[in-house]
Amino acid sequence: MTFWANSKLEPKRKFRFRFSTPSSAQIEGFWWFAKSIDKPTYSVNGGEYQLINHKFKYPGIATWEDISITVVDPGSETTLGISPTKALIDELEARGHKTKPGGSGIFKQSPSSTDGVIDQIVIEQLDSKGAPIETWTLNGAWIKKVNFGALSFADDDLVEIELDVSYDYATLAGS
Repeated sequence: MTFWANSKLEPKRKFRFRFSTPSSAQIEGFWWFAKSIDKPTYSVNGGEYQLINHKFKYPGIATWEDISITVVDPGSETTLGISPTKALIDELEARGHKTKPGGSGIFKQSPSSTDGVIDQIVIEQLDSKGAPIETWTLNGAWIKKVNFGALSFADDDLVEIELDVSYDYATLAGS
């Protein structure tokens, strides 16, 4: 029997999600200006071995793929006291990269403390009542790329910030 024939079943919907980082959970809650986020993906490389006239394939190492996050730039200060654009620049500097020449390099974690440093991303998929039904935790997360958007007189769309995030591994709680 398919799910649409059973009125008690509710399929997961793409638009019911929220995500947070440790610093946002303490200060602001969730990234309410999020437009989209990829769920975790992994791939397994494989090896191929030949024994006389036969080839056998064996699984290798699992690798967690990078995810993309798209947020709308609200254009004003959030309850953090700064705009998301400024917060992302601060994040880069907290990791050791100075925007002016003479920086000391990039750190996966802040050398002094973990304040303001993304180390974990929590993605929650929600049901129709807003309760989490699936929770992904991305551990060892760090921002790999930030695109602060494009400006154009040709359209009146909202400015979007695109983030590429790398992480060590993901865990799943829920169904």
